[in-house]
Amino acid sequence: MVVSDKDSETATVLQIQEEEREETVEEEFPINMHENRVQTAIHRMSHQKIRADEMWGFLPLTDERVQRLIEVVEANDYKHSETYMAILKRWERHDFSQADKDHNAI
Repeated sequence: MVVSDKDSETATVLQIQEEEREETVEEEFPINMHENRVQTAIHRMSHQKIRADEMWGFLPLTDERVQRLIEVVEANDYKHSETYMAILKRWERHDFSQADKDHNAI
């Protein structure tokens, strides 16, 4: 849910407030989730940190989700595990300086 939308000269600032979830992060991201779903989750979370003309889907980027996705990637042998881990480990440190590149990598 968008709480506020504030235009400035250089960017649009969105503040997001997530509605209370009924499912746990373990249910949202099961340990055996398909690689495509990992890509989709990271892609949708990156939308919180970038500006794009079009965005398909949105998922609030939370510490809990980042930690769970790290667990999921570590537990599986995905083709692009190294890319996912590089992104998620940066986000774990709250380093979003490459969010645009992360978005494009996914």
